[in-house]
Amino acid sequence: MAGGGGRAGRGRAQAGCRGTCGVGGGVFVCSRATLVSRVAMVTGASAGSGLAVAEYLLAQGARVVLNGRRADKLNAVADRLNAMGMGRAMAVAGEGNTT
Repeated sequence: MAGGGGRAGRGRAQAGCRGTCGVGGGVFVCSRATLVSRVAMVTGASAGSGLAVAEYLLAQGARVVLNGRRADKLNAVADRLNAMGMGRAMAVAGEGNTT
């Protein structure tokens, strides 16, 4: 199927998809899915897998809120990502646990 504005799943094109879409193994697959105009929050985003996820989401066009415990590390990561042309990263430090 070509990209269009259908619903995700069962072989329908995802809304906003701009690529070639189809069904792979019973699961919706889009070779050029886009996250433009989406916002994601990534915890543990100052290093490791959290940072990798944040970088991936930014590369796909999402705006990303970077979350972690250390404001200094998060701000440095946000500055680096924004300087690389991934200008949609914002750092918010703090623990997710409010109890």
